[in-house]
Amino acid sequence: HPQLQAIADRWNTFLGKVRQRISEIEAEGQAGYREVLAIDVVDQTAVSGVSSALRARLHGLRERLSSAWDTLDAELDKLSDDDVVDARDVGRCRGGMLVARADFEHELEYRSEALIIHGEADAARALEQVALRELGAPLACEHCGASLPRPQVPHAVNVTCPHCKAITTATPGTASAMFFSGGGAIRLAFEAALPAWRALKDAERHWQGLRHRGMRELAAWEAANRNYWTAFAQTRAAHTPGWGAKEIEAE
Repeated sequence: HPQLQAIADRWNTFLGKVRQRISEIEAEGQAGYREVLAIDVVDQTAVSGVSSALRARLHGLRERLSSAWDTLDAELDKLSDDDVVDARDVGRCRGGMLVARADFEHELEYRSEALIIHGEADAARALEQVALRELGAPLACEHCGASLPRPQVPHAVNVTCPHCKAITTATPGTASAMFFSGGGAIRLAFEAALPAWRALKDAERHWQGLRHRGMRELAAWEAANRNYWTAFAQTRAAHTPGWGAKEIEAE
């Protein structure tokens, strides 16, 4: 029906414009992360600020999507209520538009997550380089000045001098503490697990769409969850001193 086609065309045009806006936000976000890292790698507050701003913009797009849908959905209702178009045709049109909306919302979620995860992971890699330099810095005995091995751990630890037996406290630098004990290793883990996260979201969508759920479907849903968290934990362990198989399994 011409009037249904006109509404469907408006919906598709709107989705195209929002998709274009997502691309613009992606470019702006990537530039924002590069800018703050060029100023100060250790100050991760600025990185979090970029992420917060991006989340706010992307949330605004979701609200626009919902508002536009409500408007067109009301127009479909009116066509049906006024008997302008057969209700079954309206239902088919609405169904097609809802499928397009669901596909678009998943695309928006994937692109939003990837944008922020990659930006924060770039910041984590830059922070890790500073942290490694800190861990490689010389350590001298506070009593006799002899050179001491610096423990490769992200927390304060006492070191006994082999010459004078005095105790020297080796304190990690700011970057080391932030990367290993803070969110640096976690950010790299989220990035490495991103493909598994997409598979998890696809599995979640499939699970929620099932009318009948059995043990086989449950096993597939469980496997998607386990694969994601395994990928996350393995990468986190690779960047976290003291983490091994036990910590991976616990995670």
